[in-house]
Amino acid sequence: MASGWTGGQFSILRVLVGLACVACMNDAGWFSVPDGWAVESLAARSMGWVPWVTGLIAVVALPAFVLGYRSRLAALLIALVVTCRTALPPHQTPTAFLLVVVLVVMALHPPAPFLSWAARGRMDPGGGWERPDWLQHFARFLVAFLLPVTALLRLTPIGGLAGLAPEADGIILARQWVAAVAFVAPGMMFLRTRRVAWCVLVLGWLALALLGADGPTLVPIALLLLLAAEPQWLPRAPTPAPAQLLYDGSCGLCHRTVRFLLAEAPGD
Repeated sequence: MASGWTGGQFSILRVLVGLACVACMNDAGWFSVPDGWAVESLAARSMGWVPWVTGLIAVVALPAFVLGYRSRLAALLIALVVTCRTALPPHQTPTAFLLVVVLVVMALHPPAPFLSWAARGRMDPGGGWERPDWLQHFARFLVAFLLPVTALLRLTPIGGLAGLAPEADGIILARQWVAAVAFVAPGMMFLRTRRVAWCVLVLGWLALALLGADGPTLVPIALLLLLAAEPQWLPRAPTPAPAQLLYDGSCGLCHRTVRFLLAEAPGD
């Protein structure tokens, strides 16, 4: 596993992405009755059915994605929903498209990782699941390319700073300064600077959160950073000698613990 990702770790990431989608959609009001003006505007273009159909798709696809049942198809359906609801009125923040990118990349991963519904009951708990190296490189490229582009859209103030209160001027300038941190993202493409660049980007994300950036802006960036992270960066405890595990074959807890170890530590 050159990328360091295991099936269980990817399943945890899938659940986080799914819950983030639920939170963003609920915050945007996609699960509630559409606003009258929005429906009227869409109906004028014979598209009044879009809020209802996309809401129904989201209600069906989100639980399937979180549980890991047909997760690749569910990820693409959710990405379609986000694209439709972002492009049509009432418009959402442009960073919502980063969420679409994350969902598409999730759909490119091999199916049935450990801890997913599709992997239940199989003889080999891990199922030979492995994150392809090209996907790890692709995730790093997306961070290196998309975060600077997103920062460029944030660095130029719309309408200028004239006429704003001094406090507002300071907040805008501070957010622009933090957005400039995104230009270290290309360092993700180089082995020696990869970990440092990722840590700097995380610190920039935390600074944006402290400055009061909204959730629809913060959540997609956080998910994109998690997607490009490498679990192998975490230091491993030294193991001076191979360990032996004794377990009770008739104990359900022991059985599941052994399956977990077989799936998540196949090389140990």
